[in-house]
Amino acid sequence: MSRVIVRFYLNEQFISSKPMNSQDNLKTVREKLKEKVCDFQQFLTKDGELIDISDEERFTIGDIINESRIINIKETGDKMEVKIKLNDKILTTVQVDKKRKLSDIRKSNQSIPESAHFYTLDNEIIEKEDEEQFLIEDIINNDEINLKNEKENIVTVGICLNGKPLINKQLNENLFLSDIRKEIENVKNIPKEFVFENQKGFKILTDDEQSLKLSSILYDNTINIIAEEVLKIREQINTQIEGLRKPLHNALSKLSEIKRTYEQISFYRDKVNNNQDFTYTVNVTVQKMINLKPGEYITNCLRCNRTCHYPCDIKGDIKDGCYCIGDNGYCKICGCHYTRHTGSRYRFDYITETKQQTAQEVLERYNEGKKGMANAENLLKKLEEEYYKIQTECYDKQVKIVELINRLSEIAPNNKVNGFNEYLDQLIQTENDEKKSGYQERIRGYKELKQSNDITEYIMKKSASKNSMKEIWTEVERKMKELK
Repeated sequence: MSRVIVRFYLNEQFISSKPMNSQDNLKTVREKLKEKVCDFQQFLTKDGELIDISDEERFTIGDIINESRIINIKETGDKMEVKIKLNDKILTTVQVDKKRKLSDIRKSNQSIPESAHFYTLDNEIIEKEDEEQFLIEDIINNDEINLKNEKENIVTVGICLNGKPLINKQLNENLFLSDIRKEIENVKNIPKEFVFENQKGFKILTDDEQSLKLSSILYDNTINIIAEEVLKIREQINTQIEGLRKPLHNALSKLSEIKRTYEQISFYRDKVNNNQDFTYTVNVTVQKMINLKPGEYITNCLRCNRTCHYPCDIKGDIKDGCYCIGDNGYCKICGCHYTRHTGSRYRFDYITETKQQTAQEVLERYNEGKKGMANAENLLKKLEEEYYKIQTECYDKQVKIVELINRLSEIAPNNKVNGFNEYLDQLIQTENDEKKSGYQERIRGYKELKQSNDITEYIMKKSASKNSMKEIWTEVERKMKELK
């Protein structure tokens, strides 16, 4: 089998040049040329004889290609001269077979605008998806075919890119978005890769563009398209927020645990100083592995034993394209290289459990019970230091997220937010509107994150005033009750 560059001529006019295998049969060739060759056009032998379409499987390229590597095709059938009119004005005159499909007429005549529709003899519109079912003879009248581009459907549309006004363009509001894409994709300053947004600001999938009309996304005669780059940044921010939410929630739980321990050690400080043990209950956060549902995918870090992105669109184990992985190849959630990440059939999550804890366990954990003489004051000081360290880390993470949100606002002004909590409100609204799998759990998490943010900011302000630990905790307890 040899490879050959074949030039195809229709009625002695060049139409295409394609690499082919000499043993490919003509049925295969017709399939590869389906955008150029119609059913009423037939291949010719080297001697110029027509090859019946039903016999094309018996002929190969090698059988009919000439020395100049040309294959000739001829248009057959009873031709007639037909005037194609648009809104009663002659658009073009063509020689065609009356048995030809309307879809072929549209395909072979670039002068027919995408917004124009054929009409039946009863003046009923023929939708584009139905053009395969109609022949020229079904709609021809006095050797004329009439198309209409309904003037009342033409509107001046303001096209915005990433929320910024770009151009005004006259478009037919009854056109499908797939046709609108064709009309605007070559407009200056419109990126090659973009998506439409609906009236609520949600991304419209490319597969849905063929079923949605322009009128469905018009808002005050404007539409918004989003560059893929902006969408990527959005997803990265959402991934980082989700990666931040659980550590913050865990940190709050840890703060609560420290508070409980601090209270017990402070209350029983005489027992601690005398090396007398005692037991108390405390809520602790523990990690669990939860099996994924069918069709769900994950990005887990093998080194950290944590989930960095859920749900993830990438099915396999090569995760360099995941939204949690930065351009340098390192994870924005845990900091490990993408090669440390993989897909799994489970995700890591955290739950709160109540457990019994002894004072001796706490002392040993903070290295205050190994010298034979426990020191309650030193332990309390270490608990305070750990408490401040955790709440400061929480605050730093939130500041980073706000920076990311501000970056997104610069790129897409219509998504501008004034703070971290406002952005969380937007995420909650989006989840409520889209109702994707697991949305209720994510909403619950975002609400917890809002509470974490309020409490953390409150603690930071109180800490700056140098109030005592006891006074701060009293105020925090009151604040938490207000937020519930």
